[in-house]
Amino acid sequence: MALILDVTLANNETYQAEVLNPDRVRWDMAATRNNWPTFEKAPFLGLTYLAWASLKREGKYTGTWDDFKDRDCIEVESHEDTDAEDVTGK
Repeated sequence: MALILDVTLANNETYQAEVLNPDRVRWDMAATRNNWPTFEKAPFLGLTYLAWASLKREGKYTGTWDDFKDRDCIEVESHEDTDAEDVTGK
């Protein structure tokens, strides 16, 4: 099942981000490189990163991760039929 995230940016643009395997791999690599906590311990960080990775891959957002998390992204919500377990496979 695909994870679909509703993303709202500070400029009031809204997007649906479909999280695909390349986005999950990007999260794994970034989390390891940056010594971030596991997805289960930091779900908001994880969902925000997956939203950024998806929008970046789709060409819907061109800014950096730091700009996205610190300023531009004001809300990320997963659809009701998915949750953090879907992302991690557990």
